[in-house]
Amino acid sequence: MSRIGDKTVVVHIIPKFVFGGAERLVAQYGQLYDSSEFDVHIIACVEDGPLRSEVEQGSAHVFVASRHTYGGRWGAWRAMKQYLDSISPDIIHTHLLTSDVLGWIYRSRASNRPIWISTQHNVEDTRPWLHKRIWRTILPTADAVIAVAPRVETFTRTVFGVPQKKIFCILNGIPVSMWMAAANVVPCTAPRLRIGTIGRLELQKGHTYALEALAKLPESIQWEYHVYGEGSLESSLKMQAATLGITDRVQWHGAVPDMPDRIAALDIVLQPSLFEGLSLVVLESLAAGRVVVTTPAGGEGVITHGVDGYIVPDTDARAITSVVQHIAAHRDEAQSVARAAHTLGASCTIDRNMQEIESLYRTYTKRT
Repeated sequence: MSRIGDKTVVVHIIPKFVFGGAERLVAQYGQLYDSSEFDVHIIACVEDGPLRSEVEQGSAHVFVASRHTYGGRWGAWRAMKQYLDSISPDIIHTHLLTSDVLGWIYRSRASNRPIWISTQHNVEDTRPWLHKRIWRTILPTADAVIAVAPRVETFTRTVFGVPQKKIFCILNGIPVSMWMAAANVVPCTAPRLRIGTIGRLELQKGHTYALEALAKLPESIQWEYHVYGEGSLESSLKMQAATLGITDRVQWHGAVPDMPDRIAALDIVLQPSLFEGLSLVVLESLAAGRVVVTTPAGGEGVITHGVDGYIVPDTDARAITSVVQHIAAHRDEAQSVARAAHTLGASCTIDRNMQEIESLYRTYTKRT
């Protein structure tokens, strides 16, 4: 594959085409770049996944360096390197640890010395020390590091040692138009509260605290809990629900594609995350005019408690119980919070995010 005219060749690298926040963001980028200026490629450097069909909806070229297809990790690396050599990228934009490592290696060996930009999507407090050590070694050598929220910017500077002059805080964005119809559905009008959590069934998302909190609600409150996502903790979370005696109130939906309709059917979106960057689910739920209950990891710096959402301490099931009780007893307030949430979420556009990223690219390629 050869270069297309005088376009800037940009390559996004992610580990897998799965339904995570970073991956969904990259899929959206592939549909939004100015194709008259940028020739965009998206690479999964570890394996394929269910998000691939969405990634392919845009004009970006898509390549999968699958360990399964190419005979292990080294075979996948060689296939990716050959692909990169064939397009001679101007910018390599990496997401998540494996991609950061491979982007760092390729940049150091490539004859054309491409610009390397990494996006840091999370505050990585819970990562093993070795992962943090790797990031501390490689990230300060990047040409630029994008932080998706102020908390991530601070963490990247203080823990990973990236110089402030290399860090650019570009807040995540969402395709707001997708959530407009949901915002027309007024929450908290029925006696039974419909509560939902959206995300991978992993420790990071804090499902265990949601289950514990809901089990403590008084019998006078009617509720049902909808869980959207898949992950390694599915069996243990279902066992926890059974132990707590709430199995009949919990519905496990797995990963589903029609989330705007699903969120519109909820009153409360409960996201008790232990760590995040700037959660796309929180932004989407705000734009959809839902009552959002989340932790500082999910909403600090975005949500004002009691105004356009509710923030509870992480790992604090009692605080979640208290807030849900408050919402159940103060429906008018909850609906006012939901209206304010919609106004806030509607300002978090993916177009604004994309414009800031393209501007950063022009800075480093000296184009105006």
